[in-house]
Amino acid sequence: MFILRSVVALALLLMAAESFAVNPHFKILRAKENFVKATQLGRLHAGFYENVHGPELILFDSIKTEHQTKMRRGKKVLRLNWALHASSHEYLSWILFQGLVKYDLENKLGNTNLPHMIEMDYYIFKKSMEYLDQSGMIISDDMDYANHPTFNFARNRLLSITLFYDLWLENERRFLKSVWHRRQKLSGKVLSVLDYLERRNLTEKQRAAAVRLSALWYEN
Repeated sequence: MFILRSVVALALLLMAAESFAVNPHFKILRAKENFVKATQLGRLHAGFYENVHGPELILFDSIKTEHQTKMRRGKKVLRLNWALHASSHEYLSWILFQGLVKYDLENKLGNTNLPHMIEMDYYIFKKSMEYLDQSGMIISDDMDYANHPTFNFARNRLLSITLFYDLWLENERRFLKSVWHRRQKLSGKVLSVLDYLERRNLTEKQRAAAVRLSALWYEN
């Protein structure tokens, strides 16, 4: 009987391993379960997502940015860029955590079609640094996908985990300045929530959402 149970258990493990190998999206699941949810912040933000979607997989997708939310069957879902599949689980967990924070932030602000504002980047990147603090991961050049000799997605998106984490440990003001310069290089311009609130053509919902963003960043 013991031998039979052992054989069955081994068969199940082999089937699970095969599934992980066949389905590339399981890499995101492993990053979430083994790294993101190993931290208090990670469990919090993963929980926000899982409360809506349950065990549904977060998928890689053909998108232009590193992470993006999309509407699917009436619900907002999170997607990660296919180019991140070649990154390490540690690096992938950093980007995944950013995406989970972005998902939560968008839900807090509501569906108001807001333009991208620098405070969104500040909020997401600072949270992601706090995640790295809690993770205990060794942040090194070897695991930094921006240093990959072949794939240049992270370099093009200015997503060096070592650069940002070193600045975070050194000086928060310099860290935020680097986040600002990243947005300027990627978008060609930087919009602040304070400048946005000076516009006279905002709807009530847009103004209320911008005020919430301002409170989330400047009052916390």
